[in-house]
Amino acid sequence: MKAPLMKSQRIAPAELAWTAQQPVVGRPGVTRLSAALEEAGLKPVRLEIVDDRETIDFVLARTEAARRWGEGQTLRLLIRIFRASGFQIGFSELGIGDFNEQTLFGSTLCGPVDRICEKGGIQIEP
Repeated sequence: MKAPLMKSQRIAPAELAWTAQQPVVGRPGVTRLSAALEEAGLKPVRLEIVDDRETIDFVLARTEAARRWGEGQTLRLLIRIFRASGFQIGFSELGIGDFNEQTLFGSTLCGPVDRICEKGGIQIEP
């Protein structure tokens, strides 16, 4: 089941600039992604690659430390974590569907929206 995404908003130039400054490290890998999420206090309950490697749906349990962050802070953290795990994504690709005290769920494209639209899914390491 796909996570419903929040209504779209225009992405500010400052957000695009911030995203461009976040390094994309290595090839996309689910094991690195899962470990980085857990280290940040967002324990993966479910990470599911769907749509022929075009999308990742996720459910994350928020630790006590992670509960202090607002939705905007969490969104930026997720973008940093995904990029550090090799996924070239930003505000255009990632959406949070439900954000509450205990969990959050959402979905992201596995790569840049224009690349996914043109060529489809990407290679993802375990």
